[in-house]
Amino acid sequence: MAFYDTVRNPRDFSRKASDESAKSFQNLLGSGQWKTAGSSWGVEHLFACRVICSKPTSILPVIKATVDALRMQRNEWDPVIKKIIQGPNEGKSTLGSMLGEEVLQLYNNDTLGHIWTALSPLVKPEPVPMSDRQLRERNPSQSAESQGSPESLQISTPSATESNASSIGYYEAEWAPRLKALTVEFVSLFIRHVLAFCQPRDKVSKITYRHGQMEHKSDALRLFAIDDAGLQVSNQDGRVFQVALLEAERTFQTIRNGRPTISDGLLGQLAGEALGTIASGSSIFRNKVFIILAIKHFVKFLEFSVSEQFMSQFKTRNPADRENWDTYLLVDSTEWFDATSIQGRGYIVSHVMVLVECADDVVSR
Repeated sequence: MAFYDTVRNPRDFSRKASDESAKSFQNLLGSGQWKTAGSSWGVEHLFACRVICSKPTSILPVIKATVDALRMQRNEWDPVIKKIIQGPNEGKSTLGSMLGEEVLQLYNNDTLGHIWTALSPLVKPEPVPMSDRQLRERNPSQSAESQGSPESLQISTPSATESNASSIGYYEAEWAPRLKALTVEFVSLFIRHVLAFCQPRDKVSKITYRHGQMEHKSDALRLFAIDDAGLQVSNQDGRVFQVALLEAERTFQTIRNGRPTISDGLLGQLAGEALGTIASGSSIFRNKVFIILAIKHFVKFLEFSVSEQFMSQFKTRNPADRENWDTYLLVDSTEWFDATSIQGRGYIVSHVMVLVECADDVVSR
């Protein structure tokens, strides 16, 4: 089972670390197993960095009160924000059957047409999947946990948790390598429109969308990690800080019980990005980093947080020893939000708007 789904508290962590004979960060650095690039991190790095993942929720716990207060004021939201949540006029199947130019023509001068044009290729029907036997022959090392047929794979969303589970296809397609770029394009347009219409025009320090990748590096920790884009803001001194990082993937890598989860490798990469951002001092929230994870039209928000005690002592602590919560890298996350549904778009919009509010509070101090 994936680390993300099983290590929920210090007891889980110490037990699994003992079973795995996990090394401390310092010992791993001195071994042949250390990887400088966060994209190469695996479960051994998760133990070395003392990662604990809480169970996903519909709203990140740290901002739940702010999200609830924000939703009470939804009548005051800009009409464009409401239109984003309402979504395209076309259903998913119709939108997926259309060319980008056709979508733009339908929306004429409506700027939101660009969002739905970018969504269109992500909801197109994919080619007929290979048989299970063909998949096994092509990927002989693929484990039973990571295999899933298009019919059996399901995404758990806030609505699916209550009653309905939406199915998505999962298989290798010839155009799969393009999916990451298409995902970044869609999420970029979606978030940029939210940022544009949830902030006053005369606002001095606006939260903006950062195009392009950024390296998050720490010489002291001997690590570097590269994201795909992000949200950023300049403080009163003109220094640029990161509000949230964006990481996009082209497919779900790990499947458990018919549902996608975060693989150990992807969690390691996200942890590397978070630690690099915190150690370099580039997070507006100091010892906290928010990451937006996007896979096709599915979006998940994660919060990585550490204490001062963690930063000063975690490298030498034995993973097998059970410690207090302040000695771990704590990860809270949301469920997957489906941007093809009104509810999913509502959750994505709410989280982005609250991140803006939280960053504003820091900048104004």
